[in-house]
Amino acid sequence: TEDSDAHGPEFDTSPRRTLPSESMKHALLTGASGFVGGELASLLVASGYRVRAIARPTSKVSHLSTLGVEVVRGSLTDPAFLDRSLQDISHVFHVAGVVS
Repeated sequence: TEDSDAHGPEFDTSPRRTLPSESMKHALLTGASGFVGGELASLLVASGYRVRAIARPTSKVSHLSTLGVEVVRGSLTDPAFLDRSLQDISHVFHVAGVVS
């Protein structure tokens, strides 16, 4: 219509994924076994987030368990694993990095 042309294209704003309510903050955190990620995990838990952390099978994560962080083991390069990890997540914090 003329009206839609005058205001530019219309965008589909329907949600693609159902998110938890704002009162339930559930974060997915990468890099939680490192210094920065571990500190961020502590801050998120203290701020009322439920935290799920992705960790490699060889990562040491005992400090995360004491915080009540849910640790899932897998690879960031596995799309099916990432899709499962994102279930019920409202926020993503990606602080993982490759260290040589």
